[in-house]
Amino acid sequence: MFKFILRRINRRYIFALLLLILLIPLLQIYPSIHLATENKFFDSPYTKWMSIDPFNTMSAVFFILLPLIAALPAGILLRKDIDSGFVYQSLIKANIRQVLGSYLSISFGLGFIVILIPLAVNLGLYFLLFPNIIPDNLLNSNLLIIHQNTLFVSLYYSHPLLHAILSIMWSAFWGGLFSLFVTASLLWIKNSFIALMSGLILQIALLIISSFLPTLEIGSFAPFEFTRETALTTNIQWLPILVILFALICYSAYFIFRGVRKRVFW
Repeated sequence: MFKFILRRINRRYIFALLLLILLIPLLQIYPSIHLATENKFFDSPYTKWMSIDPFNTMSAVFFILLPLIAALPAGILLRKDIDSGFVYQSLIKANIRQVLGSYLSISFGLGFIVILIPLAVNLGLYFLLFPNIIPDNLLNSNLLIIHQNTLFVSLYYSHPLLHAILSIMWSAFWGGLFSLFVTASLLWIKNSFIALMSGLILQIALLIISSFLPTLEIGSFAPFEFTRETALTTNIQWLPILVILFALICYSAYFIFRGVRKRVFW
């Protein structure tokens, strides 16, 4: 059933979308090209790549748009197939659990991949420009990578490549989660455009809310901050992260199952 539904994905659209998204990490790299020949500040891929760079606008653009980018490949697929009647044809071949599980797996998987690839490409290209130097908390103090704004900061200074890989996987996981969030929203919001933008709207709303909270003490509630390898303007704490994680999972699960019951069986 998974392969059957996967054929519904327009591969040309996904390929074109990836090429478009890859413009962001490429534009982020461009200003660093002329610095690579001199490298007076002992920079390395671990201090310049997109998830750690606090100075480049394109880094901020990517992580602000992360919920929207993740939802573009397959966030709308379930709603589209319910409206077209394709889901009813699928139910002839399999039960509702198999059909729904396949849709959710595709939504999460493509949301995961479309975030993972640009970050992995960006980090990989930096290895072609800068030497593989382990960051130093004194030489690279301008980045202010400390335990208050970076998860597992000791791992960053001891095994920076592993820390970067984990950061990519962490960001991609949130991409998959936001794709499911949009899938749930599309089952209840009639306007498809607004529903597709719901993850981005939530992102901006959480940024605004966090700006009024003492985030230096309690940490930020905005995924924009904690999906990066290091936060830009605030501290990171596990409690707000787990609160948002739990809220997104509960929202997605409840409204997907309720939405499918309402649209398919009622």
